[in-house]
Amino acid sequence: MKGTERVTNTAFLDRGITIEGSIRFEMTLRVAGTVKGEIRGGKELVIDEPGVVEGTVRVESLYVRGTVRADDIEVRRLEIFPGGSVEGTVRTKVLVVHEGGIFQAQCDMNLQREKKISKAVESKKPEPPIKAVK
Repeated sequence: MKGTERVTNTAFLDRGITIEGSIRFEMTLRVAGTVKGEIRGGKELVIDEPGVVEGTVRVESLYVRGTVRADDIEVRRLEIFPGGSVEGTVRTKVLVVHEGGIFQAQCDMNLQREKKISKAVESKKPEPPIKAVK
């Protein structure tokens, strides 16, 4: 690979597609369809118009132009664009709501939770139990 080439790893869930269940991904997922369930893992989750997500979201960055209704959203960055809507319970370090975006949620921005958010996003295998030292 040459120094100027860039590798992208983006998955698309297009209009008219509905998924019920769990989705795990690594890099970027763009949703213009409907997801009911859990989305976990990746670097960027982009909810495009007319995309709808209902359930649990645990990713690094969430960009919303569609609709997210979730009882449990854990992200490092949440950005809502004009026409985008987020409802539910959110834990994040960074929250950006552009003019025309809707944020109707309970939000916890406690920076001490950063490690918990990071572990939730990156959890692919359980951590070993902590052993007491005598």
